[in-house]
Amino acid sequence: MSEETKSYLVGILTGVLLIIAIISVCGLVGVIDVNAIFKNAKKNESVVSNQTQKAYDEALSYINHYYMGDVEDSDMQNSLIKGLVGGLDDKYADYYDPQETEEFYENINGEFRGIGIVMTKPATASGVIVLGVMDDSPAKKSGVKPGDLIMSIDNKELADLSLDEIKAIISKKSIGSEIALNINRKGINKSIKVKVEDIETKSVGSLMLSEEIGYIRITSFDQNTSEQFKDELIGLENKGMKKLIIDLRNNGGGIVDVATEMLDLLIPKGKLLVYTLDKYKNKKTYTSSSDEEENIPMVVLVNGETASASEIFTGALKDQGKATIIGKKTYGKGIVQSTYELEDKTLIKFTTAKYYTPSGKCIHKKGITPDISLKKFKDEEVTFSEKKEEMLEDTYIKYAFDYIEKED
Repeated sequence: MSEETKSYLVGILTGVLLIIAIISVCGLVGVIDVNAIFKNAKKNESVVSNQTQKAYDEALSYINHYYMGDVEDSDMQNSLIKGLVGGLDDKYADYYDPQETEEFYENINGEFRGIGIVMTKPATASGVIVLGVMDDSPAKKSGVKPGDLIMSIDNKELADLSLDEIKAIISKKSIGSEIALNINRKGINKSIKVKVEDIETKSVGSLMLSEEIGYIRITSFDQNTSEQFKDELIGLENKGMKKLIIDLRNNGGGIVDVATEMLDLLIPKGKLLVYTLDKYKNKKTYTSSSDEEENIPMVVLVNGETASASEIFTGALKDQGKATIIGKKTYGKGIVQSTYELEDKTLIKFTTAKYYTPSGKCIHKKGITPDISLKKFKDEEVTFSEKKEEMLEDTYIKYAFDYIEKED
């Protein structure tokens, strides 16, 4: 049998497995009307034709009889589904194996088990380089600094380990246990002991730029972002805030429900925030439901990396006349990805709907055009400092500050 024929058969096998997995999972969670799928499929004979089933059985038979190596069922399953999802015409589709699934939940929950460092592992390095240390983290308290080269953890050399393997060493430690880091700092070797804890990521930061103007920076829409946003908002109000700048530059999005929860604090009750339409034209609407409303002048800063849930947030404030949008046209990701948990607790993700701003616009591949364009401004690194003088050195923030200072 030729290599082309074998590749074709494996592809068919992969397709069959994904179709079955997706239909089963989506039917269980009630996201897709399974009866509708099969009703529509009858026009084309059946979802899985006899020819496809035959190819599946034949491919499996060849593998079982002639493949020289040992095949683990879990490895085969992970590879098949990953290839299957990767074959969709959807650049946002993905399959998460068990380790990737764990990391996925950590990311959206805004919490992870670790010591509070951001690290990288260059191919030629004898360990990992610390890029950043989180405030109030165990690493910070123990004296770990950016630029440190961590060569071993609990005497286990890191030179031949991947970054994921190194992360796993730390994350598998029990909460409260200590790990010993052997680091090199500017040519001097040091040994530092650090406690492993549950680390909460900070996605919202704020400060007062003047006696009346508050500033909030949102880096992503994670599970804990809404609570952080509300706390920062209350904190600014207690300091006398009467005007607000919200910075969404370089915010790639996150959880739609979190974005709408935050909009609840800014838009009057009963107003449309966003709606979605799936392939069957089923419409899901999100409306503000809270009696709270921040009825003050607001500016939202955006750029070309403001995407997805950030655009939902921006579009709602723009269409409801609650904020002036300043910056550059946003990324233009107006589609929704859903994740589904398979029986073995792994995840698949793919696009399931388009979303529309309150005025009925789908901004996919179009983006949101700001009310005031700063396209002539050079994009800057978006950083956060608690010193207002440093923040106002950012040309975007300075422009927004001067603009909103004149607003009543």
